Amino acid sequence: MPATSAALRDFCGTMRPMSSHYPIDPELQALSGFNAPLGKASAIAGQAVLGLLPKCIDRRTTAISTLTATASDGAEIRVYLLSPRDAAGETLPCLLYLHGGAFLHKAIPTQYRLMEHYALEARCRVAAVDYRLAPLHPYPTPVNDCLAGLRYVLEHAGELEIDPARMAIAGDSAGGSLTLDTWLAAKEQADVGTVPFAGHVPQSLMLVYPVVDHRGLTTSVRKFTDTPIWDGRKNRYMWELYLNGAEYTSPLQRAGEFADLGCAFVEVEEFDCLHDEGAEMARALAEVGVAAELRDNPGTYHGFEFHEGAAITKASVAARVDFLRRAFA
Repeated sequence: MPATSAALRDFCGTMRPMSSHYPIDPELQALSGFNAPLGKASAIAGQAVLGLLPKCIDRRTTAISTLTATASDGAEIRVYLLSPRDAAGETLPCLLYLHGGAFLHKAIPTQYRLMEHYALEARCRVAAVDYRLAPLHPYPTPVNDCLAGLRYVLEHAGELEIDPARMAIAGDSAGGSLTLDTWLAAKEQADVGTVPFAGHVPQSLMLVYPVVDHRGLTTSVRKFTDTPIWDGRKNRYMWELYLNGAEYTSPLQRAGEFADLGCAFVEVEEFDCLHDEGAEMARALAEVGVAAELRDNPGTYHGFEFHEGAAITKASVAARVDFLRRAFA
């Protein structure tokens, strides 16, 4: 089989029996045997495949447009802006969304449907940054691209009908790491008076089963090596590809620098190798004075929202929307 075909086959993943010792929520079992692929070849092939998938936006209710931000190295970065269809002429809050995918994959349809839901239910505009990906673009390029997306939104807030005083940043999985690192980078720019960040660093962060620590020190990252979708082994390899030998200090290690943040929402899943570090991040934020709330879902695993109709999915997404509404109030 040609190399490209092999990579595409690898990207599709394999199915394996669910580990019986994990009491997964019965409504989440259909995809609980999916073994997500991870590798350089499959990542590059997967980026091409996912880039061709539709955004799965219901254009009867949601408007979507493509913006172009300029990164610090001059590269053009796409930013997809999702808005309620009936919001033309109305200034709305904005959620900068940084998708997950192990720093290696583009956003999938499920993630776009969630972004659309946030836009409609929290009554906001969602700016989704299509940042460049590892392994071809390792750290710090994705962070710089996300910062460029935030800069663009702030600089063009008026024409985009966005209220820069009511902004939040959110991300799932690897997007959680990018959310935290982007906030820190924006704060550094604001601290030295850089326009447009001075006075406009978002005060709310939403982290969904976030990646927050490259060291892999927690019990869950060592214990969960065979959990659905994502596990500790893939997590270690992801960090190797993303950092590519670069010096790095994780958001969890820099928790003290978030003291100026207003509020945060952190969601973790019971059978996820990232469970403990996400919970530790929530506690660390609270310890420095951030109004941090932790949602610890029982019976769930990484990326469980594939099951859109499950009760736990609906409850979790409703909790996220409730946080956004309060953050934007």
